[in-house]
Amino acid sequence: MIHTVRFFVFVSLAFLGSVAYAHHSFQATFKPDAKIDVEGVVTKFSFRNPHIVINFDVTNSDGSVTSWMSEGAAATLMRRAGWDRDTVKPGDVIRVHGDSTHDGSPMVSIDSVDVMDPTSGAVVRTLSRQAGGGNDQATVKAAAMPLTLADGKPNLTGAWTNHGMASGRPGPPNITFNELGTSVQESYDKANDPQIFCDAPGLVRQLNTPHPIRITQLEDRVVIEYEEYAGRREISYGSGTPAVGLKTHFGDSLARYEGDALVIETVNLLGNPSSPEGHQLSDQTATVERYTRADSYDYGPTISIHVTVSDPVYLAEDGSISRDKMSAGEYEFIENDCQQPLRERTSVNPAASFFLTSHGPGDGANLGGLDGADQYCADLAAIVSAGDKKWRAYLSTTGEGGVNARDRIGAGPWYNVRGELVASDVENLHSDQNKLTKASVVDEQGRMVNGRGDDPNRHDILTGSQMDGTALNNDSDTTCSNWAASGEGSALVGHFDREGGGQNPTSWNSAHASRGCSQTDLQGSGGDGLFYCMAAD
Repeated sequence: MIHTVRFFVFVSLAFLGSVAYAHHSFQATFKPDAKIDVEGVVTKFSFRNPHIVINFDVTNSDGSVTSWMSEGAAATLMRRAGWDRDTVKPGDVIRVHGDSTHDGSPMVSIDSVDVMDPTSGAVVRTLSRQAGGGNDQATVKAAAMPLTLADGKPNLTGAWTNHGMASGRPGPPNITFNELGTSVQESYDKANDPQIFCDAPGLVRQLNTPHPIRITQLEDRVVIEYEEYAGRREISYGSGTPAVGLKTHFGDSLARYEGDALVIETVNLLGNPSSPEGHQLSDQTATVERYTRADSYDYGPTISIHVTVSDPVYLAEDGSISRDKMSAGEYEFIENDCQQPLRERTSVNPAASFFLTSHGPGDGANLGGLDGADQYCADLAAIVSAGDKKWRAYLSTTGEGGVNARDRIGAGPWYNVRGELVASDVENLHSDQNKLTKASVVDEQGRMVNGRGDDPNRHDILTGSQMDGTALNNDSDTTCSNWAASGEGSALVGHFDREGGGQNPTSWNSAHASRGCSQTDLQGSGGDGLFYCMAAD
């Protein structure tokens, strides 16, 4: 059977109304005025948040095969439409009807999916994204629960959701920009929404989620979990504002009870968009959250969440978020498995200061010396709008004028391009306390790189360094002639995925010596001429 792609052009008002509940704007990737039908064979189905994804192979008219990706709403919402993890299976022949992409990449949004007979092509069943066809726990009025705990504190423990409520769809935060904030907002491009590329959301955006959350009140802390991106906060009780520290997506928080409210103050936040439409907040943002309990005639037990947002850099005055959530009873969270779209991004988190090269120059360990390697890092960073920093390759050199990798990368801290902290300073970087893992050592696009167990394995990373980040000056070649050789010689390499063989198999920067310096030699032992790039400013 030859599977085809058919195009239809018209405006879909239904789709335009539905994008509001998405964790990011579908219109950043898909064109709502250009519908297509795509037929193929399912290779993988991910019924997980933040969006369900069907991967399928399409046979083109010339017999070649193209791998396509179809993206639907959150699994939380699709469950309301009767979908589950077994709705679509690998091997199913399907026809997806939805929106095509702006850039022509092989992706289609899910309006509906026809499951077809593989022999006759007849439609066996049609799957819709519209809610109402399934058993949704969140739309059922939950059983009554006490307003307070035994100690008189507000009873906030449990799962809470907006799904099924009239106020379910989130809007942007209620904020007023100053002149600088207005300029930043006017330049925002929804196509670069970091959540499209699976970056963790900032706190303010996460607080505005319509998706379920779970609160657990403990004696010494409160735990808040978010279904949408599998976020988790453990907040100790204490008075006042948290101390100044390293910035992260969720920052540092302290919680306390004031009368009938749980109050949480947060500082040390990274700069992040606060909605799919932008509404960028700076890294000087601070928040105060207030959680209270109530009972609703329509929804049963509810909580009210009010957030005050201050940002002296971008806001003319304090902003706010107000949101009610109903009890979701014994709600079971759906797992998270975010998949990046089949296109490249052109910007990353402003804090980005560390990445693994997605590919090397292609001439083995001949990087053009340190200068050539540094420029290569800067060129890759510029593609994702991070080229204004002082990029340095994490490489040591030996001999006269030699340099240690640890001495050329600045003082830290270092964040990957998703805004995740990987090391706080030079000592932390070279200790067992750093946060370098296969999941956190991503390339300049924020994509995971093949490691041990993947095909091909690319986990050998050029460093020329010992575990403490210094060069090894002895009679052997440990830097492929100071990164100018692509034939004979050798270089010390690390394992970014922290596993494998060698003298120090779990070392990210000094696992063993390479077989040689050529591209073939590097690939033969599980490498590909990749190296780390770090911002020294």
